[in-house]
Amino acid sequence: MLLTLKHKMSALGPGLLMATAAIGGSHLVASTQAGALFGWQLLGLILLVNVLKYPFFRFGVQYTLEQGESLLQGYQRKGRGYFYSFIVLNLIAAVVNTAGVLLLTASLLHYALPWQVSVTLLCWLILAVCLLILLLGHYRALDKVAKLIMVLLTLGTIIAAVIAALNGAMAPADYQGPSPWQLAMLGFLVALMGWMPAPIEISAISSLWLTAKQRQQPISRQQGLFDFNLGYWLTAGLALVFVSLGALVQYGSDQPIALAGAAFAQQLIGMYGSTIGDWSRPLVAAIAFLCMFGTTITVLDGYARSLNESFTLLGLHQRGQRRSYQGWLLGQALAGMAVILFFRSALGPMLTFAMTLAFLTTPVFAWLNYRLMRRHSSQPLPALLVWWSRLGLLYLLGFALLFLLWYSKLLD
Repeated sequence: MLLTLKHKMSALGPGLLMATAAIGGSHLVASTQAGALFGWQLLGLILLVNVLKYPFFRFGVQYTLEQGESLLQGYQRKGRGYFYSFIVLNLIAAVVNTAGVLLLTASLLHYALPWQVSVTLLCWLILAVCLLILLLGHYRALDKVAKLIMVLLTLGTIIAAVIAALNGAMAPADYQGPSPWQLAMLGFLVALMGWMPAPIEISAISSLWLTAKQRQQPISRQQGLFDFNLGYWLTAGLALVFVSLGALVQYGSDQPIALAGAAFAQQLIGMYGSTIGDWSRPLVAAIAFLCMFGTTITVLDGYARSLNESFTLLGLHQRGQRRSYQGWLLGQALAGMAVILFFRSALGPMLTFAMTLAFLTTPVFAWLNYRLMRRHSSQPLPALLVWWSRLGLLYLLGFALLFLLWYSKLLD
């Protein structure tokens, strides 16, 4: 038993990287905001979305384990339209997400530091540290940093939630908050689900991280799926914990809930200090910063890695060239900083657009991941997984169509 567990633990990496990338804007901001605005009402929806998206993220890892190639190669084989659509989605997400997570990380550090440093300078410093780790340490350094962050983040978040629960909810027993179950809230719900637990392109990025891990050591199907399941369900569990943080500390308070990401995260830290005690501020600030630093470094590596692989498959790079990855990494970093420097006021709408786009494209790439596994799996998919996938596709497609009808004002 111990040998088997040790065997599985040795392969940990890609799944935890996916978890680290996911626990950022979707958890620290969106999940906590859901709890702060609506209490416990969206807990079931968040759990449902994580459960229904599970097969499609799993297929990205399973395809690589069974076929010995990345999910991107599967997209290219399936058809140019799918492959080019993925590249366009990736380019948009790489720039907007890099700017968003970097600015939020810097804003949190700016709030926590005892002395005044400009947010822009902190963006440059955080970016420099991330690039240094990625350019000098490569995948091995990223792997170690992600594992450390996930351990500290999980422990810190659970401790904070337990403290909040012991202190009791801030909302009075007879408090009646707003309902999320109205058409006016559909935009918020779609943005929440778009990045829950992560954008669909992370499934392809996970397959690339798995490929990088396989260059270091052989990974069996059992090991790879154990790593993925641990990372995925840890991410889902922490999403529920972050909802509870918002519901316990912010729901029902007299203070209006900030909607901008940085302002909301700072408000969360401040409200912990005022309701639990000033001693809790460093704990919550550390959790928030770890969330966003881990997301920043994995977003930088993941999108650069997927863009590099995409253009390698198009024949514009030679396979195995480290310089092409470094070029995409630096280009993505500078593009993200350009958005922060020149379009900061538009970053909020950009992030909302990216989250909404992620949700609307999810049914397409979820279906594609499903079809690739049905056609190329070394053994027939279990009936449970097939029906699970079909139910997930039906839900995702139905919600996407509902949103499009609402957005086009065909629904009042």
